[in-house]
Amino acid sequence: MISDEYTELIQEKISNENQDDLDDLFHLGQYVICRVIESQSVNEKEQKRLFLSINPKDVCDQITPDNLVKGMVIN
Repeated sequence: MISDEYTELIQEKISNENQDDLDDLFHLGQYVICRVIESQSVNEKEQKRLFLSINPKDVCDQITPDNLVKGMVIN
């Protein structure tokens, strides 16, 4: 998510259960950069439930000035 405000907008759309609005924001097959923020075991078959974030504050929180290189592209 682009920002906390955008996150609130998406959560509002999800709470209204209006799938059409989410289809306006994302499309099937779209790649998004994300970070796993939590994982839980679902059952004994080693299946896991992953909680993801696409908020740049979560995705890029480990990027420091020392990690940046001239010409580097950050999505």
